[in-house]
Amino acid sequence: MEHTLNIGSNQYKAKYYKNILLNGGVSYSVEIFLDDNDRIILDDISLERLEWRIQKVLSFAIFSRQLFDGEAIKEAEVFYGQNKAAV
Repeated sequence: MEHTLNIGSNQYKAKYYKNILLNGGVSYSVEIFLDDNDRIILDDISLERLEWRIQKVLSFAIFSRQLFDGEAIKEAEVFYGQNKAAV
């Protein structure tokens, strides 16, 4: 089933899956589409735990991708190029 997740001011498409395990148990997965070429897949043993995991992991994943966009890398190169420490 498809849903839209709201994180901050952004919306992300998400597909949820119910998986039947070989032992008869159930697990749940979600595929979150950050953009056309970037996805995150999370899974857990209950929908409640999966929703908790989404809230914890997704915000950090988005933040880390923002840190490493082109401008952030250029700024880091300038900063570290001017302030190199001897190790």
